[in-house]
Amino acid sequence: YGAVEFIQACATFGVRPILGAHLVAGGQEVVALATSEQGWGALCRAITEIHWRADGSVRLSHLLAPDRKGLILLSRHLGFLEEVLRLSGPEDLYAELRPGKQRHAVHAAARGLGLPVVATNGVVAAQPEEWGRHRLLRAIALNTTLSALPAQEVWPQRAWLCPAAELARHFPDCPEALRAADAIAERCAYAIPVGNRTVPPRVTDTAGAFDQLRQLTLEGARWRYPVITPELQERLDLELGIIARKGFADYVLVVRDIVHHGPTHCGRGSVANSVVSYCLGITHVDPIRSKLVFERFLNLERRDPPDIDLDFPWDERDQVLEYVFRRYPQLHSAMVANHNCFQPRGALREVAKVHGRPGGEIREVTRRIPFFEDGERRLPDLIATHPNYGGLNLASHWREFARIAEGLVGIPRHLSVHAGGVVITPTPLTDYVPVEPAAKTLACSPELPVPVIQF
Repeated sequence: YGAVEFIQACATFGVRPILGAHLVAGGQEVVALATSEQGWGALCRAITEIHWRADGSVRLSHLLAPDRKGLILLSRHLGFLEEVLRLSGPEDLYAELRPGKQRHAVHAAARGLGLPVVATNGVVAAQPEEWGRHRLLRAIALNTTLSALPAQEVWPQRAWLCPAAELARHFPDCPEALRAADAIAERCAYAIPVGNRTVPPRVTDTAGAFDQLRQLTLEGARWRYPVITPELQERLDLELGIIARKGFADYVLVVRDIVHHGPTHCGRGSVANSVVSYCLGITHVDPIRSKLVFERFLNLERRDPPDIDLDFPWDERDQVLEYVFRRYPQLHSAMVANHNCFQPRGALREVAKVHGRPGGEIREVTRRIPFFEDGERRLPDLIATHPNYGGLNLASHWREFARIAEGLVGIPRHLSVHAGGVVITPTPLTDYVPVEPAAKTLACSPELPVPVIQF
């Protein structure tokens, strides 16, 4: 989910990112690291499959073994190691050693299988003092209290990003595992090529995209205008020429295809400056009569792709989305995710819940937190000084809860769906990004799962 933000943060601080994921499914566990574009695609496909088969039927070894080129796999699960070794060989397959007693059994099994070992620390926190937040988030995720949280649901306190010397202290008997960690880190140089444009899918294979666009535009011009005047023909040739040179014929055809299956719409913004869009039915304002300049929408010097904003009636949007998902089937189209993060009220509520406070008491305190605040006051100061808390005799533990909750504000909590963002690609979306089913359903087709990209 955070891969793009991660590589951008790494660029800011001069750190080379290592892209991968900790996968758990079907009783197996593996850390999969991408070394190439092909490996990144394999990782996206694996994550997608895990989410779409959430019934637990996914077995990681069977999922990854046939599609792991460009991936380095680290696992301490012996069944996984044995099955992947049998199905696809030992290349880029490592037995993972973490500090603790279990590593000796994993090390011995690796020798028996002829697999190399690699040292890790199973990191879940940047600093040791953040382990308490990890434990808190696990209790929130499992909807339980801290006192009832099963020990196996929490990573050990040593699972933080410790310095190399500190990690080496846990592996005095196998320096080769530390050397392997260094070697793997050097190999993981792949970064997502943010900013590259992916060509839209072809609407038809019967003719070239530009030839089809020109034909549809001329048909639309005869529909929109009583006479094709020299002025109109010159404007059409100008616009079509720029669209062709910029390589956006496919894009315009996709938009035209969508609006013709959602006819109650408004194409707004700079696209209304285009006679081509007017002839295709994307917009309904005559740019020539209104003296609108096409170059505001698209010109040869513009580096960004053209921006076509479409509005549909609220009660017809799901029908348009249903058409898109059926026209461009699963894994070729998806909606865009929103990352919903903890806000002060929700953070304080969850902290109080995992500490076992009664629901009535929680409501009485959290309902007084203002929805709109200047952002300067921290949560502990807010409940201590805001007028809403005047006369409320808060117990001392609430100030402690507020201090803890302050550390949760801004942390991603769950996924929602962007109101309008849809991505359509010619090859499966999983070549670029993981996809999962959203909680949202379409009113007109509740049986049709809505795919959403994790970015």
